[in-house]
Amino acid sequence: MNTIDLFFQSKTRAQDQDKIQHQDEEISKLKKKIQTLEYELESKEASVREMIRKTEDDMMHMRRSLREAEAKYSNLAATPPKASFLVNNL
Repeated sequence: MNTIDLFFQSKTRAQDQDKIQHQDEEISKLKKKIQTLEYELESKEASVREMIRKTEDDMMHMRRSLREAEAKYSNLAATPPKASFLVNNL
């Protein structure tokens, strides 16, 4: 091999090394970005699970309140009026 061939080989090796280094940096940046996105996803999932739990708790409370209101209404409808109320309104 002559000197010119060796020069071009070393130049292309240096360029290849630069490309590899650049790609390694890009890979590192992308891995960090993936970690950040995974953390954000886990955080959002936890938030959504908490919101679902709270909504289910609210729904159970509303159902209980509705059952109690229905029971009071049923008891009130089944209770005959008091005699003193009838006498006073005649």
